[in-house]
Amino acid sequence: MKPGTVGAIVGLACAGTVCAAEPVKERNACSLVSSADIASVTGGQVRPGERNDSGTVERGGYSATCLWKIDGLPKLQKDGEPFEGTPFVMLNTIDWPAGGGMAKKYVEDFRDAARQDLIPAAPVEVKTIGDDSLFWGDGVAVAKGDVSFGISVHVGTDKKAEQTMEEALARKIAPKL
Repeated sequence: MKPGTVGAIVGLACAGTVCAAEPVKERNACSLVSSADIASVTGGQVRPGERNDSGTVERGGYSATCLWKIDGLPKLQKDGEPFEGTPFVMLNTIDWPAGGGMAKKYVEDFRDAARQDLIPAAPVEVKTIGDDSLFWGDGVAVAKGDVSFGISVHVGTDKKAEQTMEEALARKIAPKL
């Protein structure tokens, strides 16, 4: 995932809409999936999650992020890989003000981003996760109630294998929201 991609999608989420400005609760994204669950889908040894929240974002949502670095797998080989090529899993959640429809808009904005060539591929619908979900090329985006989240797995396998891992983790996260 390119730095700033999630932030750009979040920025699109309220573009042209009115979002409530009431505060929402703070969430610890690291509590939504266990290191053991990540290890079971990636096959690596998972370091403890690193919490790095953005906090309150435009339109009153609360953005929480957790990053898990994974040892025991080959380093990622592409130029410019973050974390010195260490494989990783990243989860970003956004708790939106109640009833504003922003979680679904978050997922829809990935479709809009593809139409505007802001992401490299057309999203692929993913069934049975939350209220709406899709794979957007670098992760799975999900809306459930007034919460949206994106999960990305970067372990050096092909995108289809990473998509399978992302969907498995998303299915573990969604019931906790």
